[in-house]
Amino acid sequence: MKALLVRLFGIVTITCALAFARQAHAASGNNLQTFSGTTAQSPDFQGYGGTSTLIGDGCARLNTMTIVTAKGAFAGVYISPSLPGKPIGNLNKLSFTYHVEAGSGAALYLAVPIDANSDGHYDAFAFIRSTGCNKATAIDGVVDLDCPVEFDGTYQNWAAFAAAHPDYRFGSDTEPFVNAVGPFIGTVCNVQFGRASAK
Repeated sequence: MKALLVRLFGIVTITCALAFARQAHAASGNNLQTFSGTTAQSPDFQGYGGTSTLIGDGCARLNTMTIVTAKGAFAGVYISPSLPGKPIGNLNKLSFTYHVEAGSGAALYLAVPIDANSDGHYDAFAFIRSTGCNKATAIDGVVDLDCPVEFDGTYQNWAAFAAAHPDYRFGSDTEPFVNAVGPFIGTVCNVQFGRASAK
């Protein structure tokens, strides 16, 4: 399954996003944090392009078009939610809004770490593509719990995904994140990675 996800979404972008989700960040009042190729802390991932900059009001501007190197570019945002170790069916809030300024469409993904064997570590990511949601125009849109979820197949929404995998939990060793894949300039706002019940 991991090989399939790599083919679909690009190993460089996803790997780099994970590498910096806890290293290269800046906090705002709503705890929105950023990561990007140009702020790489680890020598293994230096030399990438892309920027993610907080712009106020719970928003960040992502740019993976104008600062690109031979290695490529990546940028994204995340919030540290109260989800690690909780069953995925307990999720009750997961959304973000976006505005596209330029690029090859709304190339944004919400990646959620899934622990499929209850060992506390994520095994793979569930993806929600902005382009897969019906709540979007060519420029503005929203991603939320009603959008299709891609994991070991495509599920109609988060509830269908959780119903198909009642034993799955959220991984405890990384956060969910919104990532710009491919050429993209635009803003991501109102990021909510949810709160789970106490179960």
